[in-house]
Amino acid sequence: MREFTDMRILTIAGAIAFLALIGVGSVQAQRGPPAVAAKPAAAPSPAASPDQSYILGPADVIEVSVLGRTDYVFRDRIASDGTIQLQFLGVVPAGGRTIEQLSDQVAQALDKGGFFTHPVIKVDIVSYASRYVVVLGNVRTPGLVPVDRAYHLSEMIARVGGVTEAGAAYVILRPQHGPERRLNVAMLATGDADEDPLVAPG
Repeated sequence: MREFTDMRILTIAGAIAFLALIGVGSVQAQRGPPAVAAKPAAAPSPAASPDQSYILGPADVIEVSVLGRTDYVFRDRIASDGTIQLQFLGVVPAGGRTIEQLSDQVAQALDKGGFFTHPVIKVDIVSYASRYVVVLGNVRTPGLVPVDRAYHLSEMIARVGGVTEAGAAYVILRPQHGPERRLNVAMLATGDADEDPLVAPG
């Protein structure tokens, strides 16, 4: 009899514990789902590296530095004659060169002059200004659009905010050389490469 009573007590105690758990769950459901540990924020993706084939030109702003040396970091705007001013080297031609070509040129000059031994030169483009596309007409922000790489026509339209309500159903593409083309705006993002051609500076 005592054993039976103990079993009843255990059973009742278990039922009370179970009901207590249900009650707690109900309160949580009313107040919202239980807190979930926040996932650590994803590290920001590194900025896209510039197009290695980009040709530097007048008005582009670049930064030249020697890796591992905080005392040799220079930022300058390429002059109209295509040159920049660098410590130890003076006037250095930069226009008409890629980033890699200018890096090699500066490294060789600093090494040959005895300023650094086999320096590793880093050239960053701070702002693009020498290569641009002109976008005019019924778009949100018409004007000069700097280009650091080859862009599709749809990307250029997106960069100026898209076509306004008053805009036509087509866009006119006028290259420096060759005949102009009329392209359907609706087909730019859904068409093939011929419907959404790459746009070159100028």
